[in-house]
Amino acid sequence: RTATILAKKGEFTQKEIEETKEFCKERLFETLFYPGIKEEDNLLKEETYFQASQKIISKDRENFLKFYPFNISPPIDDSPYFFHFFKWKSLPLLLRTAGKEWIPFLEWGYIVLIATLSQALVSSIFLILLPLFLCRKRFRITRKKGGSFLYFSLLGFSFMLLEMAFIQKFVLFLSHPLYATGFILTCILIFSGLGSCYAKKLKGGIITSVFSIILISIFYLLSLKPILSHFLNFPLIFKIFLSLFLLAPLSFFMGIPFPLGLERAGRIDENLIPWCWGINGCFSVIATIGAVILMMAYGFQITIILAIFLYLSSAFASLKLG
Repeated sequence: RTATILAKKGEFTQKEIEETKEFCKERLFETLFYPGIKEEDNLLKEETYFQASQKIISKDRENFLKFYPFNISPPIDDSPYFFHFFKWKSLPLLLRTAGKEWIPFLEWGYIVLIATLSQALVSSIFLILLPLFLCRKRFRITRKKGGSFLYFSLLGFSFMLLEMAFIQKFVLFLSHPLYATGFILTCILIFSGLGSCYAKKLKGGIITSVFSIILISIFYLLSLKPILSHFLNFPLIFKIFLSLFLLAPLSFFMGIPFPLGLERAGRIDENLIPWCWGINGCFSVIATIGAVILMMAYGFQITIILAIFLYLSSAFASLKLG
């Protein structure tokens, strides 16, 4: 089945509507909606499409969209996924009503993401626990070592959530996914590297850097959208420099907690350093996949808020490192 949408800048005239109706009638096409459509104009035995179109333009629109089995809400800048129609909460309904034919109603992109995430989780568990098993005689788990696991897992997850969210938020602003991915990724890596070089000179260390990340992220949540909207039509070179100016401070502070955490872990036990590095890497991979699922389901804003919460948790976890 296919559907064709006719759009016009302005209102359709009555003549245009009648010509379209006649065209569809001659070819046995169903018209689902046009200004002034009536229930008797529906050709199908079941009035599902007609009723749905009326609900969409009614005052009960939001309630209808919320409880509809599929995600038919219009994409917005916070979640611009035009082909995202599947709702996980509708899976039991699909299994009951469609039986073995439920698979076509599922987004295969989701299946690939879930499968990839599962692989990353299993691999990470294996890679994190294997060193403990191999070195069990000289590597005893203590409270501080457990704190190291918590700190570096939170740090890896929150870093990548922010990175992925801001790459996506700048896609529209920089006009192309390739520009956004290449430039934002480069910017974050360079300035977080500079932050790592400066880490020992920062007063307050981990706590200061983490709370700086949180404050800047909250500022972006409140003001980034109007800033980017205002400069959206400016030349690309200007937007690149503006993006650099906006992301440099956040990226700088994002590079500080990791080396300071490694230093503290090394003071507890030198054998912790490669293990903590591996934990951070594993959770970074998990977060890269998880961020995409989160952004599709809940949007960029919620993903950034979750990253802020995880950074806050990492600040408390750092206290266990001494």
